[in-house]
Amino acid sequence: YEIETFGYNTNIFEPTDNNSEIQSYINNVYKTTESGQFGSDRYAFLFAPGTYSDSLNVEIGFYTQVAGLGLTPTETTVGNVRSKAEWMKGRKYDGGVNYNALCNFWRSVENLTTTSKSTIWAVSQATSMRRMNIKGIYIYIRMEVMPAVVSLQIQRWQEQFQVVHSNSGLQETLK
Repeated sequence: YEIETFGYNTNIFEPTDNNSEIQSYINNVYKTTESGQFGSDRYAFLFAPGTYSDSLNVEIGFYTQVAGLGLTPTETTVGNVRSKAEWMKGRKYDGGVNYNALCNFWRSVENLTTTSKSTIWAVSQATSMRRMNIKGIYIYIRMEVMPAVVSLQIQRWQEQFQVVHSNSGLQETLK
C-alpha cells in the first residue's frame, strides 16, 4: 500500500495489496484510536476501486476517515466497516456491561460497499456515514434494521435519501 505521497497517516490501499498486511495495519491504528478521544494522531484509509477480501474488517476509531476512491460506492467493496462503542464501559443496573456511544465521535466512512452480515456504526456526533452500500444487517445505536427500522435516537440525526430494504422486500425512503 502507498504511504509515501501523503505521509504515514494517509494510506492508499489497492485490491492487489496483501489483505493480511492491510488488516494488521488497520488493527494497529485502531489500538490507539479506539479510545483516543484526546489523541493527536489523524488517519485516512483510502481504498482504490476494486474488491477487497470479504474478511477485511475496518475498525474506525477517533480521528479516522475511511473512503472508497471510486466514483460510486459499488466500485469499492470491503468486508466490513465498524465503529463500536466498547471502549467506554459502564455498568447496567443488573451488573452487566453497558456500552456507551455518547462519546464516539470524530470519524467518518464514505463511498464503499460492505459484504459483511452486520455493520455497526455506534456514534454520537461529529461523524458521517455517506454514500454506503451495506449488503448485510445495519446495526446502528440509533437504528436497528432487524427486519424493521426502529429509531433509538438520543440526539438529532439527519438522514437523506436513504433506502432501507426490509425482509418483506418493501422499500422505505427516509428523509
